[in-house]
Amino acid sequence: QLDEIEKIADRLEEDEKVLLVTKQTKNPLKPGGSVFTPNAIIVTDKKVIIRNPSALGMRQKLEYYQYDQIVDVKLERGALSAALEINVPGSFEDARIDAVPKDQAEQILRFMADGVKKAKQAATSPQVVQQATSTADELAKFASLKEQGIISEEEFQKMKQDLLSK
Repeated sequence: QLDEIEKIADRLEEDEKVLLVTKQTKNPLKPGGSVFTPNAIIVTDKKVIIRNPSALGMRQKLEYYQYDQIVDVKLERGALSAALEINVPGSFEDARIDAVPKDQAEQILRFMADGVKKAKQAATSPQVVQQATSTADELAKFASLKEQGIISEEEFQKMKQDLLSK
């Protein structure tokens, strides 16, 4: 698992935390399993990365799925393993990874559902704090201009009222 993280470490943000790393099964009897180059799924607190190595690991294709872009995640449980499908708007087909160990697939699903929920909450929460800070900064700037004699008391009051009425 550590070796998978090292292979994508340069693709992670500084504050990003890896929550889970798993690989497809190597059992050729399981649908989607790959004996030589199984896909890896790296779940972080910000996104899901599917690493698809090829040419015996000499090449790799990386797919990123940010939680704020994911619409739906499906889990198909089979007799021997599970499959995950990730639905992202704008893509022609869902991202699919087969032959995921069942217990790990359940964990991935939970982490992804939690990540999507948090991303949606962050997108809908009001940004009041930023506006309050910028309003206070503007008022301080106007007061400074008044103290320096650059603007009159009347101009200061008008600018202050205009700012507060926004």
